[in-house]
Amino acid sequence: MTVEIMEMMASLINRIESLEDQVKKLSKKTPMKRFVKPGEYELGCYFHDKGSNTCQDDAKAFIDHYESNGWKVGKNPMKNWQAAARNWMKGKSNATNNIKRLTTANDLDLDAIDY
Repeated sequence: MTVEIMEMMASLINRIESLEDQVKKLSKKTPMKRFVKPGEYELGCYFHDKGSNTCQDDAKAFIDHYESNGWKVGKNPMKNWQAAARNWMKGKSNATNNIKRLTTANDLDLDAIDY
């Protein structure tokens, strides 16, 4: 073999080893953050910051609910309590709107409607 071919082979081998090292670095998994349950005060502050008028009551109800089911969302362990709290508030808001809509419907004079 000529010197040029041997130098090219050595260069390619170095490049392959370099790429293998990069793959090893990239394939190392970063450890997942461990879920930490929120405290009642922290959760109450979060609800307050998001505009809840009953932040401490919401915090207690949220904690009671998720304590009772092992901090699971459906069948999966909770990963982000802030996201769960936002969904909790949306559900509460939807329930309140449904109650208002039903109350308004009950106040209608059904005899005045032509069928």
